[in-house]
Amino acid sequence: MKAVKRFACICMAAATLLASGVPARAAFTDSNQIQYSTAVGVMNGAGILSGYTDGSFRPYGTISREEAAKAVAFAVLGEAGVMELPRNETAFSDVDPRQWSAPYIKWCAENGIVGGLGDGSFYPEGKVTGYQLAKMLLCAAGYGAKGEYAGSSWEVKSAMDGFAKGIFTGITDADPSRSVTREEAALYIFNAITRIERVVYNESTGAYVPADGTEALDNTFAASVYGIVETQSQSTVFRGIVSENFASGAGATIVGGEEYSYRTGLDLLGHAAVIYTNGASGIKNRIYYIGDETETLDLKNDIYNNSSYFDSFFGEDLKISSGLLVYDSDGALLDTNTIPGFDPEGHSAPAGTYNFYNGELISYLPHFTELAVSIGPITDGTVVIGGEEYAVENVICAGEYSEGDIMLARLMAEGTRLVLTPVNSLSGTLSKLEYLDDGRYQYTIDKYIFKQSPIEDKSFLPTNEQPVVGKSYRVYFDSNSEIFAIVRQ
Repeated sequence: MKAVKRFACICMAAATLLASGVPARAAFTDSNQIQYSTAVGVMNGAGILSGYTDGSFRPYGTISREEAAKAVAFAVLGEAGVMELPRNETAFSDVDPRQWSAPYIKWCAENGIVGGLGDGSFYPEGKVTGYQLAKMLLCAAGYGAKGEYAGSSWEVKSAMDGFAKGIFTGITDADPSRSVTREEAALYIFNAITRIERVVYNESTGAYVPADGTEALDNTFAASVYGIVETQSQSTVFRGIVSENFASGAGATIVGGEEYSYRTGLDLLGHAAVIYTNGASGIKNRIYYIGDETETLDLKNDIYNNSSYFDSFFGEDLKISSGLLVYDSDGALLDTNTIPGFDPEGHSAPAGTYNFYNGELISYLPHFTELAVSIGPITDGTVVIGGEEYAVENVICAGEYSEGDIMLARLMAEGTRLVLTPVNSLSGTLSKLEYLDDGRYQYTIDKYIFKQSPIEDKSFLPTNEQPVVGKSYRVYFDSNSEIFAIVRQ
């Protein structure tokens, strides 16, 4: 057997495991289909509602009653709490005590969060509506002790309280009366644990009072269980522009002018980021999610005319931030906020990436040359990547890499430094292959549809025959969830 050396990389991207071992900025293979990215990201990072082993989240999939019980129990108890739940016990005739969901269902039943069907059964595989999930979340927070969610009017009361207490805040075209989707469930749970204060019922007054006796900031599940607090006076949620990070060669990540130990990848450089943490330091630090709140405009070619400029920059409404960040081709921050060749009045702009936040242009980065590469032989001091040899210390990467891995790479520092980006991949059967009008292929892997990535340099990837329908492949995705490599299994 060939020995394979593995090297830890200089930096770790937000899309990979961080120091806490928790996925923060999860780059799901179907991320372009997710509307509620922050809620999904935080729920995934906290372990409440996770993605699948194939790298997808399946936002439009529905959740079952047993999955809802698990998510609510996890949201209330946290990872440590659910580990203490008794196993091999059940509360319903159709829930095997050895079933993975049995501990969560039993706990929810014992705490008045779920009920059975009246005949001793639970129907664990049944679907959950938005109003049913709202009722579960309200009961988990302490409501329902007055019996307000019982009887024929339970749905109306659940809907009224769900909207009043913010559970349904942010929904677009969702209908809470129908089966809830996975991303809707993520949004409702995220809203519930961050917006609803925990309460207990005071029988003498007939009123609900704060569960901890105060109205302090730690009276939500997000704060008390996960350490997530976001108020004007105190917050463990940070927002700002990523001006430097590990991938650009800096010793730390600079967000909003402040230095943090959070490690982000090159794809966040110059972007507006939001970071959800538990506020702890050192080994107890936990990062649940790093989100990108940026609108990005990529110019493939320089523009010098009125119509192209208006089409790209929204006419005369372009606003430029007073703190505009400008980078050179090596990802180094320049000591100027003027973009060479950029003249709004003259309708000219150089090729590159323009990043916007809240309608303002916040940063400009020249295009980095992105390559699709495979990792070659590794020695103690060098590694062959894309057919070229590099010193190990000049390879910046998110995570680990080993010989044979397929990754994306950006060449920086005048060709002496390489930034590697680990990518998502999945295995499946090619069930359909189509040729699109734009000259690219469209692949159907099992039942999922993906386009071919526009990344052109593929000369150093494993050589494969033309993909054949009916055969099994492993496919590799770029940051837009498009396939840049397809390898026969």
